[in-house]
Amino acid sequence: MKHFYRLLNYEFSRLFASAALLYFGVIATPLVFLNIAAKKSGNIYGRFEDLYADSGSIIIFAVFFAILCGIFIKNIYSDYWGSKGIYTLLSLPIKREYIYFSKLIAFFIVSIGFIGAQLVGYMIAYRFFAPDIIYDSAGMTIPREMHNGLFLSFIRSDFMRLFLPAGHESIVSSLAALTAVVCAVYYGALCERSRRYWGYIFIVFAAGLIIYTFNYRMQALYYSEYINMYPYSAVLFLLSGFFIWHGIRLVKSGAVA
Repeated sequence: MKHFYRLLNYEFSRLFASAALLYFGVIATPLVFLNIAAKKSGNIYGRFEDLYADSGSIIIFAVFFAILCGIFIKNIYSDYWGSKGIYTLLSLPIKREYIYFSKLIAFFIVSIGFIGAQLVGYMIAYRFFAPDIIYDSAGMTIPREMHNGLFLSFIRSDFMRLFLPAGHESIVSSLAALTAVVCAVYYGALCERSRRYWGYIFIVFAAGLIIYTFNYRMQALYYSEYINMYPYSAVLFLLSGFFIWHGIRLVKSGAVA
């Protein structure tokens, strides 16, 4: 296992600098846009989660998420540039499963850190801007901070509940989506390198499921019927399992070289 730990440390060290800059951007950038939005609106009678959405911070998150996927793709393809490290890795006297899982787990660690940075950034933003909210009390307007306001903000925000789910079904759904995204990004690059382009069919299907489930979870109050998320989560986990299984086969066969 020491070979695996060395590979994992190697892969994570290659991602660390880019990930650290990305985390800083995720935390700091929304503060700038929130400050602009708060000055324009005055934040009168507003809720923080509404101000957060109106400031464009959700779009900013989507941009940073795309950058995260780009970092992963760059990390994969950097093995084929310059000295072509992929050939060195495949020639090492170690199990090729170690090569696959070291990169995949490094991606998972960075992704979890990315979600953590989003949560931290939201909490910091709340501390900066929530006290400016003005409430109506007995016909008068007075500035005050709501008791347990941060918790209530998470509960009321359809977007933030994707990262901090309130129930078991939502937790499983978010975990399934995260697993599918990380595995799909890695698998997509392996399919391109090995010219197994038919694999993109499963990636597109997984992306469609994630978009559908997230759209339902963010708009659940507007749906007339309850939709059980467990079957969709199970399908995403199955697809992730397929991505891992076939990805390992591609690496073991040397088709990605």
